[in-house]
Amino acid sequence: VRAYLENKSACGRLVIDKCTDGERSCGFTWHWEENGAVGIRGTTFIELDQQGRVSFLREICEPLYKPGDATVELLKAIGGDNVATFDVQAERRKPVGASDICRYLWSELQGNAPPAESVTFFADQVLYEDFNYELPLRRKEEVRDFLEKFAEIKALKFVAERFSDGSKACCFTWNVEIAGAPTDAPRIRGISFYELNDAGKIIYVRDIPESAAKPPPLQALAAMLRPRLRVFFPRSSVVAGEAIHFLMAGMASN
Repeated sequence: VRAYLENKSACGRLVIDKCTDGERSCGFTWHWEENGAVGIRGTTFIELDQQGRVSFLREICEPLYKPGDATVELLKAIGGDNVATFDVQAERRKPVGASDICRYLWSELQGNAPPAESVTFFADQVLYEDFNYELPLRRKEEVRDFLEKFAEIKALKFVAERFSDGSKACCFTWNVEIAGAPTDAPRIRGISFYELNDAGKIIYVRDIPESAAKPPPLQALAAMLRPRLRVFFPRSSVVAGEAIHFLMAGMASN
């Protein structure tokens, strides 16, 4: 751990963007920065033991290659006609606070209710960053369409693992379970960060899946090219992807 932290401190300036509240566990979103340019972004989850020391930490940075809807098609192909099973039959209730809402959505409601019911917990002007995609989702309608797209993958189940205990924001870890996949197949893990507005609605989300290849080859190349930013093209904004998306689109058209 010491060697890892020493290496990280030599890389560049890590900027914390959002941090959850909480007593025993928390999460925070971050990015690398140099001379005003925004580099790679990520999320970290931290849990303390009874003595107040860090006992568990998961950290994932964004993939530089974002496959978009190809992820949906791949998961459908892997799952085939299999159907995921959900152990808990959800009892409808009114969760209070970020941690309780996240537990309700992903440990109780998932698989037991249509996505439209989950969407009622989102603010109209929500910003949703899923790092399978270059561009973030904006507004509740886009989030509904996104959740319905993944709900069509009947073999897919997001298995929530550890939740932070914040009331204004919550970070939690998860892994992906696909019905019918070989029992020894590796599971993709991830981290999500949810933030509520003053009305108690979800106003911001960041989902990050880890890369199946370690270290991710594109990130290794980016680290060689720009070690303090870890991206090929620096961004001008932390919120996600518009500048780089249009830059790369322009390069492709030329």
